[in-house]
Amino acid sequence: MLDVSSSTPTLAQLQAYDAVLSFSDYGFADTTTFGNVLADYVDAGGGVVQATFSFYNGYDLDIGGRWKAQNYNVWQLGQQNNPGNLTLGTIYDPSNPILAGVTSFNGGSASFYNTVGSFNPGAVAVADWSNGAPLIAVNTSTFAGKIAGLNFYPPSSDARPDFWLSSTDGARLMANSLNFVTKQVPEPNSLLGLFAIGTLGAASTLKRKLKPSKSTEKQTTKVG
Repeated sequence: MLDVSSSTPTLAQLQAYDAVLSFSDYGFADTTTFGNVLADYVDAGGGVVQATFSFYNGYDLDIGGRWKAQNYNVWQLGQQNNPGNLTLGTIYDPSNPILAGVTSFNGGSASFYNTVGSFNPGAVAVADWSNGAPLIAVNTSTFAGKIAGLNFYPPSSDARPDFWLSSTDGARLMANSLNFVTKQVPEPNSLLGLFAIGTLGAASTLKRKLKPSKSTEKQTTKVG
């Protein structure tokens, strides 16, 4: 885990991993440098999953630099909303691997998300919240690496009671998204490792370079 409210990863650090899950809750130590590094990482083929509140337009919670200026975000940025008790709504691409094995998702009594705007070039919808707000989108065509947007706050009700319900499939959505954007699709029994970076109270998750191992061992870190 890396708290990017106090430090910023280098491109070399990120390139030890195939995929990154990035979200925010406090301001970044250097949002411009972080955005430039993250864009460089995608340009080199790395995969990024981006989540709430890094789609926030204000308070330095969004990712700056080239990431913002050159529309690496899947959506235009917005504000915050937490209407409560939202669930998985309209699904536009039921065959998308991000939804594999996902049978339910409940945002909890807060159901935090960002009121994102229109899609940026190359991004397409995968699913909405039950109130029609965008929930999942992907961009697989504009940049060298894949990008997925998850418009919910990653920590679950295990961390705080009003967050998304851990009895539903939020963890699977994040895991599927990391697999979807990674440069190499893992075999079912391949060795995986997770690493997290993010701002204090939030994080980004990186998946280590995948090895062609048949080992059934799994190495993960808890996000949050």
